[in-house]
Amino acid sequence: MKLSLEPVRARLRAPFAAAWGTISEREILVVRLEADDGTVGWGEAAPLPGYGCAMADQIWAVMERYRGALARAGDGSRAQILAACAEASNLPEALAAVDLALWDLEGRRTGQPVWQMLVAEGAWDITRNISGQYPNVPQQPPGVPVNATVAAEDPAAVAHQVTATRGEGFRCVKIKVALGDDAARLAAARSAGGEDMAIRIDANGA
Repeated sequence: MKLSLEPVRARLRAPFAAAWGTISEREILVVRLEADDGTVGWGEAAPLPGYGCAMADQIWAVMERYRGALARAGDGSRAQILAACAEASNLPEALAAVDLALWDLEGRRTGQPVWQMLVAEGAWDITRNISGQYPNVPQQPPGVPVNATVAAEDPAAVAHQVTATRGEGFRCVKIKVALGDDAARLAAARSAGGEDMAIRIDANGA
C-alpha cells in the first residue's frame, strides 16, 4: 500500500478567536493511500493549535515512519494495518488519519458509503434498535444535530453570525466566552437567535 502526503493551508472565512488565542488559517495534512489493486482512499489530519494535540510537522514525521508498515501490510484488514502502524508510532492524530483513509478506501472498493459500513458494523449507535441489532440498514444517513460555533468578539458581529446561522437551519449555537464582554455577546446572540435558539458556551478552560 502506497502512502502520499500533501500539506494544505485552509484560510478561514473569518478569524477564529478563543480564550487561548486567535487563528486565521488551518494547517491540514491530506493523506492518500493507494492499495495494490489501484483503489485510493483519502484521509486527513487537522491539528488545532491550543488544544494540546500534535502539530502538523510531528504528524508528518510519524506518517513517514508508517511508509514501511503500510508497504508491508499490503491488503490486510483495517485492524491489521492500523496495528502495524501503531507499532511504528502510536500517535493518535496520525493513526486517525490513516484510519479515515482506510475507511474511505474500503468504501470505494465495495461501492458503499462509509456511514453505511459503520452502521452495518454496529459502530453507529444512532440507528440501533432496542434489541441492539440492525435489521434494516437505512438507505439514507441518519441525521446528526450539530451546532454552529460563533467566535466573534464584537456583540454586533455575534448577532450577525447568529442570524446567518439561523437562516442556514441551525437551531443551536456555541458561543466562545472569556473574550471580553461576554454578557453583551450572549445577549446579542439571544436577541438574534430568538427564544427557541439553544445556546452553549465554551470557555476553552479559561
